[in-house]
Amino acid sequence: MHLLTRVSLANRVVVALVTLLVMGLGVFAASTLKQELFPSLELPTAAVIAPYPGAAPDVVEREVTEPLEAALRPIGGVSRVQSTTTRGVSQLTVQWDYGQDSSAIQSDIEQAVSGLRGRLPDAVEPQVLGGSLDAIPIVALSVTSDDDEATLARKLRDIAAPRLVGLDGVRAATVSGDRAEQIVITFRPDDVTRHGVTPAMLPQVLQAAGATIPAGDVEAGGARIDVQVGQPLGSVADVRALRLQGSDGPVRLEQVAHVRSELASATTISRTNGQPSLGLAVTKDSEGNTVSVARAVQAQLPGLAADMGNGAQFSTVFDQAPFIERSIEDLGVEGALGLAFAVFVIFAFLLSVRPTLIAAISIPTSLLVALIALWWGNLSLNIFTLGALTVAIGRVVDDSIVVIENIKRHAGLGERGPEAIIGAVREVAGAITASTIATVVVFLPLGLVSGEVGELFRPFALTTSIALVASLFVSLTIVPVLASWFMVPRAGAAAGAGAKAGDDHDHEAVTGLQRPYIPALLWSLQHKVITSVLAVVIFLGTMALVPLLKTDFLGDTGQDTLTVAQDLPPGTTLEVTDEAAQRVEQVLAADPAVATVQSTVGGGEERAAFGGSGGASTASMVVGLHTGENATIVSQRLRDEIAGLRDVGDVRVSAGGGPANSDVSIKVQGSETENLATAADRLVTMMRGIEGLEEVHSDLAATTPLLQVDVDPEKAAAAGMTQAEVGQAVTAAVRGTPAGQIVAGDTRQDILMRSQEPAETVAQLEAIELPITAKQTMDARTEAGERVADRQQAMQERQQAEAMAQAGQQLQQLRAARVQAARQAAQTEAQLRSVRETVQRVAQGAAELQAAAEQARGQAQAQLDAQARQSPQ
Repeated sequence: MHLLTRVSLANRVVVALVTLLVMGLGVFAASTLKQELFPSLELPTAAVIAPYPGAAPDVVEREVTEPLEAALRPIGGVSRVQSTTTRGVSQLTVQWDYGQDSSAIQSDIEQAVSGLRGRLPDAVEPQVLGGSLDAIPIVALSVTSDDDEATLARKLRDIAAPRLVGLDGVRAATVSGDRAEQIVITFRPDDVTRHGVTPAMLPQVLQAAGATIPAGDVEAGGARIDVQVGQPLGSVADVRALRLQGSDGPVRLEQVAHVRSELASATTISRTNGQPSLGLAVTKDSEGNTVSVARAVQAQLPGLAADMGNGAQFSTVFDQAPFIERSIEDLGVEGALGLAFAVFVIFAFLLSVRPTLIAAISIPTSLLVALIALWWGNLSLNIFTLGALTVAIGRVVDDSIVVIENIKRHAGLGERGPEAIIGAVREVAGAITASTIATVVVFLPLGLVSGEVGELFRPFALTTSIALVASLFVSLTIVPVLASWFMVPRAGAAAGAGAKAGDDHDHEAVTGLQRPYIPALLWSLQHKVITSVLAVVIFLGTMALVPLLKTDFLGDTGQDTLTVAQDLPPGTTLEVTDEAAQRVEQVLAADPAVATVQSTVGGGEERAAFGGSGGASTASMVVGLHTGENATIVSQRLRDEIAGLRDVGDVRVSAGGGPANSDVSIKVQGSETENLATAADRLVTMMRGIEGLEEVHSDLAATTPLLQVDVDPEKAAAAGMTQAEVGQAVTAAVRGTPAGQIVAGDTRQDILMRSQEPAETVAQLEAIELPITAKQTMDARTEAGERVADRQQAMQERQQAEAMAQAGQQLQQLRAARVQAARQAAQTEAQLRSVRETVQRVAQGAAELQAAAEQARGQAQAQLDAQARQSPQ
């Protein structure tokens, strides 16, 4: 290795220029390196989250978990598929070995899940989440405003998210905690019956009414224009105006149902410091600088709040940048102190300024070379690489100290010129090379370890090894060149003094450090057995102390955030969980060390993705502490205060965060649920008795209350229904069923169909009216026909009887009339005889009268004639 020294001394100007170039490039690399909390880590794992709202665990397992497991296990490279099934959620974790193509395997997983969608229930939409640490938000914000929830969510998506995504290095800005707007159609059973409408036909009507059909193109004004038939549904009014076929013709939907646009039922409640809020999480891309991106995001917040208006406020729940900056600053200070102490120790032993400065140059030069390597390898400045640089500070100067001390010794013996330096380097080159390589061999294998440990510590091993190798080259090249300029006179200078010193070459003066060391060395050589025994005893004593050392993966990272997980008994309503969470929030907010409390009640899909439980009976909180507070001490204090609360469920307070923690996880497997629960309880009891363990709990949830609706197959068949149809009817009455979507501008709204007002109690559930089946319709028609025929037959018989009775009555009437007529005829005849006799008597009297009259007239005439004869006389 001394040949490097000879070449360097022969080209000292070149070495100086290269050194300056390396320093300049190192400073540039240090200023442009990405700053992160942890190295970019692509975990060989993926999570598949499949929500199935309202489904019981056994139903989720049978209809979702088992099909997904069957589809994921055959994927090439997959070593393990683990599933966790809870009420309404199926969560599967897929693992494969390090070194495989994670992108290809994840693509295969997505294809397998996509191919299975058609065989899963309609309400299930699985999501595949990768295992990269880049998916962890670098900034988590909580947003409050005087606007309502829907307006605030729309502003965040339309204003805040696009502006943040437009920043350099930002991959996504995700809004969470809001409820989607949906159109709810609730049928009125009485109106449905009156108009004779079939609600089951609504999905087909929606699909047909919202269909747009490209019909080709036609010529208009010398140009070809496209023809489109129909327009999609775009508003609530369009849905209300839909027409369903009724018994007496088409009926408008609003005539038989309520059609409203409303927010979906709340499954989560989000608060920040007691006020309702929404979440905004910012993630960076793989090439982004965490600190730069986080600073850019924070710089945008005042402008975003002003643009959103109406009292919008952004609160930082989590930000990696301050912690990274503090870590870099702390390590930088420690590194500077280490450099200063190293220089001081060098000066204390060499007692010369020039050799001290020459040796000290190796520290920044070696570290800058390591930074160049990090920049060249696209690695980041994180707690592992910073730790490696700090560790290297005390080691990189060793080689230079040995070289410069030996050069100084040769110069003190009167040697001059380059050959003196080469000779001095030749004596120690082998020793420092062996020492450096041995140290590198200790650190470098850390990067060859497989698994997550190897992925995390590989940058640490590379940084340390490169810095050590760089220190070796610095000690063999730059240090000799600087020594030739500032320490060793040229050949021929002060020859007399050199000759005099050369005469005493083999008789060096004893230094102050050698005076106590030489007697101890001589004693050790004279008592070899005792010295060996003492060495063995010290070694064994050291090994005996190893079990007393605290072992951890990463230890306390020093972050100023706490996480609180709260679990209430399964089946607890969201309202009850929220009330219990508020009591815990009050305890947290009352602690003087707490700055912010961001709570999420219910939900749980995100929590399920990381192996936790979910649902309305859970709550999680992120607690931000004031700067300088000790998270471990605060967490223990809060844990003690929360323990005094009653009826708040199982509350766990954890300090710190990152890709690993100090948790001990034990998996218990079994085929029988009862035996599994018994084993888990015994294990929890045993572990709680172990000193040093805290927050011991089991994730085996208690049995969730279930209201089982059993369908009688015979009665259902008699009514023409199946169990599935009964289930769909109950779903439509309790939760509602998806019926389609409408497109309003750039947003889509789901349409939810309910057969009646939602049933919320057991009594309302029992009173649900099931829809009329085709068999019931046919039976009703047959029965109605039979009733009509019976009524017609009875009517005919009644009419015949009435006709016969009427005929008999009429015959009797005719007979009576005939008797009456005969009687009347006899009376008439008698009357006629009486009249005839009377007429005869009248005629006879008239004749007599006439005769009397004639007689009287004759007498009168005779008298007149007699008088006439007498008158002339």
